[in-house]
Amino acid sequence: MMTPENFTSWRKAMGLKRKEIAALLGIKMRKLRSYEKASNHKNNITIPRAIQLACYALSRGVSEFDGNIAKNSFNGLGASEDIEMMKPKDAIKANKGRIKVKL
Repeated sequence: MMTPENFTSWRKAMGLKRKEIAALLGIKMRKLRSYEKASNHKNNITIPRAIQLACYALSRGVSEFDGNIAKNSFNGLGASEDIEMMKPKDAIKANKGRIKVKL
């Protein structure tokens, strides 16, 4: 589970401003700030799994996904490339069965 501290560290590691991260995640600045300050908030605010997964995708360079093709526009080369989605059984073979899922 992504903690507010993890979220803030991730944002800083991405080297982007809050406004840019909010736009990439499709959330408002107010929501982004609530995720970063959740540990100080009297109500227990958790970072939704969809946001956690979106953070992971962005950190891996994926900026768009249509269900089959991931658009990689953060590959460090300034060019974009398309990455085809692997079927689950192919992903397991590629990782030699070493896929860990933590829920």
